[in-house]
Amino acid sequence: MFFFLIPSIPAVFGNFLIPLMIGAKDLAFPKLNLLSWYIYVLGGVITLYALLAGGLETGWTFYTPYSTVFAQSNVEFAAIGIFVAGFSSILTGLNFIVTIHKMRAPGMTWFRMPLFVWAHYATRSSRSSAPR
Repeated sequence: MFFFLIPSIPAVFGNFLIPLMIGAKDLAFPKLNLLSWYIYVLGGVITLYALLAGGLETGWTFYTPYSTVFAQSNVEFAAIGIFVAGFSSILTGLNFIVTIHKMRAPGMTWFRMPLFVWAHYATRSSRSSAPR
């Protein structure tokens, strides 16, 4: 869930389709995009270490009957890995927001943007500004 569904559709489709749909050559910050990918991989490696070093006794949701009991496994590493992967999503969202604001083609007004771009803008701007 944390490493496939959440980043796959918004990040992959957004990286390819947002510049095409708004008439930009690339995203606003390509190096930030690369940094976001490296942070995503780092979060995945930390979480994979937690799974291979003993697994999780809490399940993937970390919900409370399991998370309040003393755990013998690497729950801390899994939580840190997911937290690090969240920073990757924040950086990607920031890149999308700046790209949509500053790099639209001439004549591409807010009301002429495709619905896909609007959806990314709305979800990324609310996700980036929400407290974690």
